[in-house]
Amino acid sequence: MNHRSSPCSRIGLQALLAVLLCAVMLGLTYLYWHSENQAAHERERRNFDLAVEQISSSLQDRMASYEIVLRGIKGYFDASEFVSPGEFRSYMQALHLEETRPGLASVSLIAHVPARELHAHEARMRADGMADYHVHPAGVREAYAPMTQIEPWSESKRAALGFDLNTINVAREAMAQSAATGQPALSRGYVLARDRNTDRNQDISSVLYMPLYSHGAKSAALRGWASLPFRVKDIVHSLTPEFAPDVALTIYDAPDADPANRLFVLDAKPAPNAVTTLRHFEVGGRTWTLAMSPTAAFSQRTDHQHSTVVAALGAVLSLATGWFAWVLMTARDRAEQLAGNMTQELRSARDELESTLSAIPDLLFELSRDGRLLRHRTSRSDLLHSPPDDFLGRLLSEVVPPEAASAYMNAIAQAERDGNTRGWQFPLRVADGSTHWFELSIARKQGEQPGDQPTFIALSRDITERKEAESRTHRLAYYDALTGLPNRRMLVEQAQHALTRARRNESMGALFFIDLDHFKRINDAQGHAMGDTLLIQVARRLQDLLRPEDLVGRLGGDEFVVLAQDLGQDLATARRAAEALARRLREALDTPYALQDRPYSSTGSIGGTLFPRGQADAQDMLREADTAMYRAKAAGRNHMAFYEPEMQASAQEELSLAQDLQRAWDLGQFAIYAQSQVNGVGQIIGAELLLRWFHPERGAVAPDQFIPLAEESGLILRLGEWVLERACTTLAALSATHPQLTLSVNMSQLQFRQDDFVERMASLLERTGVPAERLVLEVTESLLIAAVDDTAERMTQLVNLGLRFAIDDFGTGYSSFAYLKRLPLYELKIDKSFVKDTPGSASDTAIVQSILSVAHHLGLAVVAEGVETQAQAAFLAANHCQGLQGYWFGRPMPLAQWLSELPTGDAGLLDATDSSDQPK
Repeated sequence: MNHRSSPCSRIGLQALLAVLLCAVMLGLTYLYWHSENQAAHERERRNFDLAVEQISSSLQDRMASYEIVLRGIKGYFDASEFVSPGEFRSYMQALHLEETRPGLASVSLIAHVPARELHAHEARMRADGMADYHVHPAGVREAYAPMTQIEPWSESKRAALGFDLNTINVAREAMAQSAATGQPALSRGYVLARDRNTDRNQDISSVLYMPLYSHGAKSAALRGWASLPFRVKDIVHSLTPEFAPDVALTIYDAPDADPANRLFVLDAKPAPNAVTTLRHFEVGGRTWTLAMSPTAAFSQRTDHQHSTVVAALGAVLSLATGWFAWVLMTARDRAEQLAGNMTQELRSARDELESTLSAIPDLLFELSRDGRLLRHRTSRSDLLHSPPDDFLGRLLSEVVPPEAASAYMNAIAQAERDGNTRGWQFPLRVADGSTHWFELSIARKQGEQPGDQPTFIALSRDITERKEAESRTHRLAYYDALTGLPNRRMLVEQAQHALTRARRNESMGALFFIDLDHFKRINDAQGHAMGDTLLIQVARRLQDLLRPEDLVGRLGGDEFVVLAQDLGQDLATARRAAEALARRLREALDTPYALQDRPYSSTGSIGGTLFPRGQADAQDMLREADTAMYRAKAAGRNHMAFYEPEMQASAQEELSLAQDLQRAWDLGQFAIYAQSQVNGVGQIIGAELLLRWFHPERGAVAPDQFIPLAEESGLILRLGEWVLERACTTLAALSATHPQLTLSVNMSQLQFRQDDFVERMASLLERTGVPAERLVLEVTESLLIAAVDDTAERMTQLVNLGLRFAIDDFGTGYSSFAYLKRLPLYELKIDKSFVKDTPGSASDTAIVQSILSVAHHLGLAVVAEGVETQAQAAFLAANHCQGLQGYWFGRPMPLAQWLSELPTGDAGLLDATDSSDQPK
């Protein structure tokens, strides 16, 4: 009975025979490769040993040649009683060291000069033609070792002449060693002074010194040294052509390879696992160690490739032979196994495709050219009104709304033409009654047989969440998050559309810029949440006033914009309609608001502009309305104003003035003037310091023009500090000659409110040493009533320093007896508007007398401003006004001029007729 072996046992025996054949051939290949590789390594070692000896001997020879040069110089000096600089230069030029000794920097002569002979040495060198020769650096030392000659010579080396090498430790050590032994001595490595501030500040150099004696004998007096400095890097590079290439070289100034004594490194990348070889040799009494290793490139020069290539070919041939034998023996069995595996893979692929299609969260259909549903696959059957099988065989127009069916058919037509289509979007009501958005992609599928009609694979993806996200993004980009109104971006776009439409229809519209008055107060007092509530209510009121075609938006903060279209076909009609709308807007804003069940009143300033106007665009419209709004605010708030072209010119002029003001400080265009203050008999009791701005083109700029701009920009802080500094230094200078005089300085509210103002004033007074009671700070009534508690506290702190306060322009603002009693005041200044018509005007005369009476009862001093006539001066003096100030006594003049014209002694009366020509 015959027994046939199983396929598995046959395959195993065949594989074993193939492996044995392959192993025998691989073993023979390895034996060959190992033998050849050993021989290559031996060749590499011999080559490296030769390279090491070559490098070591080359360096020793070069250093020996340097010693020969020094010994030759020594012999030259020993044979001569005196060697002049010119003779030494000729001798060195004859040696041609640059050609015969590459790497040598120079050769120098160094004198040995005992301290007692220093001056004689310098005199001798100067007599020899070196007029500016001196030993440096300066200092007292037992002996000096200045350089007296350097060859080859160049003017760049002149600064080194006279340099005392005894000030360099490594040089001093080497010179002492050479003097003691009478032999050349090598210094330790260091960076030469000439290299320290150059790109060679990392190059290590050494200097070889040879002692020179009188009459050539060591026992004779030491005359000096001949030195030969060289850069180790230059020597190595000059010898590189003689070296074997691709050897990593490191030179150490020590008997061992200590990194701390490393002089130079050439190609510091030895080959992996490379052995380092050390060589030592003596030079100038020091031991140099050379550490050398082969680099990867050095190893590659040894032919390892031949044996490796032969071994690789042998290995490939062995494996190929084994594989070929195995293929021949197992071909039939493998064919049967391959067929089974392919069948299994096809089944797995089919199941995987089924699973993937079922997991797609989209509606997947196969359609005919006329839109008939042939097959389906979807995991979102919940979106369909009926089971998917109910749709098979039916046309799309029978199962979806006409809009969706039309989108499908258009996509099918494009896919038949182009092969595929994507991006078609359409809304569709789904099973739960809500509307979802779908994105349709269709691809053409060719028929199985030539001539068959193509079908189409359609994939409908639910993009409802994406559409909602796009809608939210659009709202964030174009609408204000707090009020829901259009934001600046949308307003500009809509304003541009309205402008284009108005030009096309030859109609006119208006754009209004609204800014709530004192909105900051509610934020500060009630918090931002209350402010937000007010903004929302303002937005609702503005919306309720407008027509459907009009638009209201929020630019940000408390700024709103109203865009009204089609107000009329001509300018007059549109202007009347715009004014009527502006009045309604202002009335709506004036109506009290309900904030947390409490009424709150607020107003708004409104600026408007009509469009179209020339070539103006939307941005120009906003700018014009904004300019008109600021004009309304300037009129006292809760006003409306329409844009006029001259407003722009005024705004441009103000902007230009503000820009010039910022540059004025840096250009030194400000000046301090002084106007005298006198008592009732005309004696000077002080002055008010006034700030003046002199522009090279504008001339003298009025203070009421530039002071408000300086306060807006913050420049007033620097200006005020400057004036205070000058006031204190002036008072300090006057202490000896006019100790009774006072100076008044106007105080900006911004400066007064600085957190550290009290500390600044205390520091200024202490630094200048001026008595504080001679400095009067003038403040306005508006500063006093703002935060009156804080104001009183700060004024008290400043008065405690000794300073005095005056109310400027008293009577024109919020004059109140309450703050006169509460605040620590020293002086009232009657505004010139009341002094102007006294004593002729009964009402003004009564006001001035009342102020004087109140001040006297409260113990306050009084200064009257604007005194321009003898009658005014006499009236004020008769009513016991302590201080008078005005053109009658002197116009403002530069502070330096005022100081120079101060009277001395009792000559304090000023002649008013002589003061009329003083500069303003």
